[in-house]
Amino acid sequence: MSLILVVDDERSILEVLTDVLEGEGHRVVTACNGHEGMECLRRMRPHLVLLDWMMPQVDGRQMLAAMREHSAWAEVPVLVMSAGRLSPAERAHIPYFLAKPFELDALLELIARLLAR
Repeated sequence: MSLILVVDDERSILEVLTDVLEGEGHRVVTACNGHEGMECLRRMRPHLVLLDWMMPQVDGRQMLAAMREHSAWAEVPVLVMSAGRLSPAERAHIPYFLAKPFELDALLELIARLLAR
């Protein structure tokens, strides 16, 4: 069973992703912003992080940068999700990206590939 951390400031997205991922047999922990997401990382090591790019307090860019600087989290795969446009420079540093809104099948397929690596 994989542990997935979902970080998003939209409660409805957290609820839907939790239901879907738990239905697929994963354990899910959620956080409403990057600050809470970093606190979750300090307590556990997820197999995958689903990370919203635009959030209050600590946004996805800041959380991803902090993860890459910390040896314990540097290798955890991160799937960035965003309804906004990312610059080419931002996209260059994000290996896995899904534009919101996305199809759940596309999300599940990408999650399966990331967890299989």
